[in-house]
Amino acid sequence: MTEYFNKPESTTKAFKNLWFHSGDAGYLGLDGYYYFVDRLGSVIRCRGEKISSYQLEDIINNHDDINLTAAFPIPAKQGDEDDVAVFCERKPGATITEDALHTWCIQQMPKYMVPTYIRFIEEIPRTPTNKIEKYKLRELLLCEAPVQNN
Repeated sequence: MTEYFNKPESTTKAFKNLWFHSGDAGYLGLDGYYYFVDRLGSVIRCRGEKISSYQLEDIINNHDDINLTAAFPIPAKQGDEDDVAVFCERKPGATITEDALHTWCIQQMPKYMVPTYIRFIEEIPRTPTNKIEKYKLRELLLCEAPVQNN
């Protein structure tokens, strides 16, 4: 790639010090493969705080009944900040409810990080390169009737 099509400002921003900065966060595993973690710009601004979606997902993924979590911002009903939304895959046989996970989150994290919306899904959608398609989850949540957990 030599440039972003018709976006010279984006090209200048992405190419710094002769390196291409994709905006992705990842790591090199001990097996020699690179693993995608999250988008660096995937920050949720809630109650005057900046929340890393990766950190929030990591906390919830530590729950015994949760297999995988996707966290993302949803426009707040009031103000110009975000509400926190998460979609989770339960581990096989787990029966945890949205309310029970919400209560657990209150006990595990600062108040500003506690998700406003918690939903369970059979399988979190992914791209062929295994990135979580958060935009699909955001669309699902925005299309449903307004139900909040707190």
